[in-house]
Amino acid sequence: MKLSECKLGVALHIESIDLSVDHCRRLKELGISQGTDIRICQNCVFGGKVISKGTELLGIDAKLANAIEVSYV
Repeated sequence: MKLSECKLGVALHIESIDLSVDHCRRLKELGISQGTDIRICQNCVFGGKVISKGTELLGIDAKLANAIEVSYV
């Protein structure tokens, strides 16, 4: 399922990211890549999300949320 479809507070595992190599590289620098466990902390206006990885928070827009495939942990 897509990250944009998930509910608040659910623990998730990133299965794949459907973006260009450059975008994936930048996300990896931020600690977000295939195999990472995350949690949705906040739903934002226009479909964005605030996700957490450990103690770090990252805001993402709706386009990115639609490009990330996740599964439940």
